[in-house]
Amino acid sequence: MNTISSERAGRNGAGQVLLLCTVFSMALLGFRMIYTGSHLFVFLAWNLFLAWIPYAVMMRLCSKQRKDWQLLTGGLVWLLFLPNSFYLVTDLFHLDMNQFVPLWYDLALLFAFAWNGILFGLLSLNMAERLLENRLGKKPGLYFLLPVMALNGLGVYVGRYLRFNSWDVLPIPFS
Repeated sequence: MNTISSERAGRNGAGQVLLLCTVFSMALLGFRMIYTGSHLFVFLAWNLFLAWIPYAVMMRLCSKQRKDWQLLTGGLVWLLFLPNSFYLVTDLFHLDMNQFVPLWYDLALLFAFAWNGILFGLLSLNMAERLLENRLGKKPGLYFLLPVMALNGLGVYVGRYLRFNSWDVLPIPFS
């Protein structure tokens, strides 16, 4: 198995752009929290952290050669957390929650976080597809996107409307 080059794995500046976009979104959120004295949208920071997870998993999987069990385990973790990236788009649902901030500011804030989620999701999806193509050849990568995005859509639905989270699959003692 060949590893994916660091350029193809997203280290060609994409990580720096993602970090910059994250800092920008967090600055918008911080300013809003200071201005209003409210922690109303603090959940966006948590959702953005969850969006980082599939990207970080793929960066790790692509960084060097991995055994099959490592790829399978990492791939399952990636698939479990991937919907968190695209879930940020559904946070636009919270647009008019506060009268103390202009609507355009909240819209910019929510769009910034949604944009980050889409970037994390698409970049990690691209890395996963390249990793699969690198392992199995070009054809499997073509049939990879449709089922993964269908599962992703189901995950977003389960998160937004059924209110389950990715970490609900983990056994939590004393709950």
